[in-house]
Amino acid sequence: MKKYKFLLFDLDDTLFDFSKSQLDGIKHLFEMHDLVFDDYKYDQYLKINRKYWDMLEHNQASIDIVRSKRFEEFFALHNIHVNGIEIDDIYHHYLNNTCHLLPNALKLLTSLQDKYELYAVTNGFSVTQMARLEECNIKHFFKDVFISDSIGYVKPQIEFFNYVSDKIPNFNKDHSLIIGDSLSSDIQGGLNFNMDCCWFNPNFTKNTSEIQPTYEVNSYSELLEII
Repeated sequence: MKKYKFLLFDLDDTLFDFSKSQLDGIKHLFEMHDLVFDDYKYDQYLKINRKYWDMLEHNQASIDIVRSKRFEEFFALHNIHVNGIEIDDIYHHYLNNTCHLLPNALKLLTSLQDKYELYAVTNGFSVTQMARLEECNIKHFFKDVFISDSIGYVKPQIEFFNYVSDKIPNFNKDHSLIIGDSLSSDIQGGLNFNMDCCWFNPNFTKNTSEIQPTYEVNSYSELLEII
């Protein structure tokens, strides 16, 4: 008898190839401001963006701060003044209309849909995430979709998981597994909630943190072996 009944999937870089969508979106913003794209400037943006998302995850900033300040701070480094919210709206309009799935993500969901109850649990913006689920034609795999923007809490906050567990009929954390690529949000959130967690690590990134997942997998085939 299988151990898990409820599989809670993160979306970005777990099912969606968010890194590709993000790269394309940032290149679009650079072009708008006549800023030559290169790896150095992109790495600058990624570090600033990660800083603000870390602040959000630790309840040190609001989502509006993340939306505005990451772009204002980055473009200021290059002597370009922008309205952060306006730039963020343009960026998310671009993301809303693009979607890239990771290889074999569709095959994975198809193989799981009749055997488990699948739910999406994601940090991010509701309009963007729902649009991308529709664009990639995978929304129908999930019995429900939980997005931090709508809930009012973000992973890894336990309030996010309390909300999710209250909304899933007959939810049992002992028979539930969260699967995600982020140690700080997905895995730490699962640990905060005392639920098994699986770190999806296809890039074989070394875990230098104190966060220890229940499982670590480098591919979907490895995930299938543990559930």
